[in-house]
Amino acid sequence: MGIEVHLRSIFLQGLLFLPPDRVPAPLQSASRRLSRVRRMIAEGRSDPLQAALGFALSRREATSVIVGVTTAAELQAILAAAASPPPISTGTTWRSTIGGARPLQMAAA
Repeated sequence: MGIEVHLRSIFLQGLLFLPPDRVPAPLQSASRRLSRVRRMIAEGRSDPLQAALGFALSRREATSVIVGVTTAAELQAILAAAASPPPISTGTTWRSTIGGARPLQMAAA
């Protein structure tokens, strides 16, 4: 009997894509950290979608990465980001073993 690790909410329930002035009031305490993450993503010449997906797919301990979409365009963007090379940050706090990202596996819910 094996153990599987499934990663979900890798986009922070959309929080990663919101402009700082649209972060919900209960989550304002995370704004500084979120700004720091966005800055590191930009310094790595990436975007939040590619950075979050690339990081999640690079985790060797993860069996699956689960994402949700509401439109076909969102699905296409996620598939394109999954097919592109994962971003590599130069920041010391954002490093990960990104080199061995697995291909995205699709499953219907």
